[in-house]
Amino acid sequence: MLDGGGVPDEPAFICDLMLQKMCRWMRMAGFDVLSPKELDDDGLVELCIRTDRFLLTRDKELSDRKMIRALRIGSEDVDGQLKELTQAFPELRGRSRASRCPLCNQTLTIVDRKDLKDVPDHNIPEKVLQYQRTFYLCRNCAKTYWKGTHWVRIEDRLKAHGLITEEMRAAGTEK
Repeated sequence: MLDGGGVPDEPAFICDLMLQKMCRWMRMAGFDVLSPKELDDDGLVELCIRTDRFLLTRDKELSDRKMIRALRIGSEDVDGQLKELTQAFPELRGRSRASRCPLCNQTLTIVDRKDLKDVPDHNIPEKVLQYQRTFYLCRNCAKTYWKGTHWVRIEDRLKAHGLITEEMRAAGTEK
């Protein structure tokens, strides 16, 4: 999806190819983040202008272009990158939003286990179907997610960077 969008009064982003891992984490936190692999630097600049998005990049020359709003990320690891992001955009801390597909950026739809029969090729292991009731479906790429044993680690990382709060976690906010 290469159109503008996102939540009103909340910044939308584009990550260059050097920030793919951070991009996936931002999407899991619910941020609208594009990461078009087919665009060169000029294409990224044009997309930033056309869609009114902030560019997140590790490329100094690209971040120095005057016609775009850009944040140069210095850290090479995702925790350092998320820290730089939340320092530059403190308004992103603790804002509840629906999770997005880490692969394609589409907002996920909550689907009950009994409704998965209507989802072609959901490829969910039988044991997961037995124990999980709620699933999250990407209507764009047809990927299905659930809160498995790894979910606590995901929430811990997002909480450590202020992207979700303990209250949101306790309330079961869809992250």
